[in-house]
Amino acid sequence: MVDTNGGKLPYALEEALARVGAMQGLTKAEAARLQEIVAGLTYKEMAAQHYLSPNTVKTQVAAVLHKLGVRSRREIENAVNASVRRWERVATEEELYRFLLARLDL
Repeated sequence: MVDTNGGKLPYALEEALARVGAMQGLTKAEAARLQEIVAGLTYKEMAAQHYLSPNTVKTQVAAVLHKLGVRSRREIENAVNASVRRWERVATEEELYRFLLARLDL
């Protein structure tokens, strides 16, 4: 799992996820859910942070999965973890973004 430093993602990862979200047409809410998935938040935690129903969060997460072409939150987590491990070796934000795209098959 990505070290979220108290729930906060590393800046380079936030930027890469934002670029992926924009490229795939995620709404602002869906982009937030993507970041929260990567941070390891549960549906309840996401809902509580934004004063939403857990069902609303589930619907938004389902839209994220559909737009990214993945079947589960685990696929996103695995792609991000593999990307971060590689990024730690190459240390460029652009490489992190490109590798994340490749891992998500986008």
